[in-house]
Amino acid sequence: MFARSLVPSQDIEQRPEDEGLRALTSSDDAEQIPKKSRRHWYMIGAVAVGVGAAAALVRSAHVTPKKDTMGNAEMVTTLAEAACSGVGANCASTKCCKAGGANGFQCYAKNEFWAECKETCEPGVHPGEKEGTYDAGGKFTPAKWSCDELGIRGPPDPCSAPGEDCRQKKCCSAAAGGSGMTCFEKDTTWASCAADCTPGDWSCRALGNRTPYAAGCGWAGKSCADTHLCCNVGFSCVVKDATWTACTQTKKKSTWASVNIPIPAGWDGTIVGGGRNEYQIQPAA
Repeated sequence: MFARSLVPSQDIEQRPEDEGLRALTSSDDAEQIPKKSRRHWYMIGAVAVGVGAAAALVRSAHVTPKKDTMGNAEMVTTLAEAACSGVGANCASTKCCKAGGANGFQCYAKNEFWAECKETCEPGVHPGEKEGTYDAGGKFTPAKWSCDELGIRGPPDPCSAPGEDCRQKKCCSAAAGGSGMTCFEKDTTWASCAADCTPGDWSCRALGNRTPYAAGCGWAGKSCADTHLCCNVGFSCVVKDATWTACTQTKKKSTWASVNIPIPAGWDGTIVGGGRNEYQIQPAA
């Protein structure tokens, strides 16, 4: 059986918005409702739709404060740390270096496009230089470093490198190869970083905690400026601005589907790395 129209065309002019109101009554009910009552219910329905639309506009106009608003010292410190470059990274734009080295690292320029964090820099051609130009005869001329200082020198490494006396710092530097090591005491005059220690000539008293191994990737919401890799599946390493590159979710995976998630509004949006998938590791000895 085909349903008849709720209101004849001669009573009320049919408009597109009336289609949404037809669900208010069934075709059988329409036969029992007088025309004036129908008009009354149409007016109520139209008012309800208008109120709902107004409420939606109010909700859409409400602005939720950004979670990354720098409203406290902790956030400012986090962003400041992420803004500096590590050893081997290009610091031409950041012009600052993360903590490291015995006396801290300085951002030294090679040219207008490249700079690196080093303890010292000698102007001219550096050993092993592969960048350069070829003349008409095919002779290679290596590029020279200007060694101009960009920004200020960073703080020294708070922990000791393997082979250094770690009695004062009591920790081992992951940046200097001390991952998985502990500062072990030999005697009252010496202590050094090692993966393990056998008592004998050494007292092997642990000074401080073992340095954890670096994950080699950034966790959700954390910086990935150095690794360009995220530890979580479905996350990408994305540039927000000149001071922050972090892991944000770009894909939601389930058993049955994979849904793309847009990069947060206001971000630069350049993807510099993906996420790490599950992988097998060797069992502990």
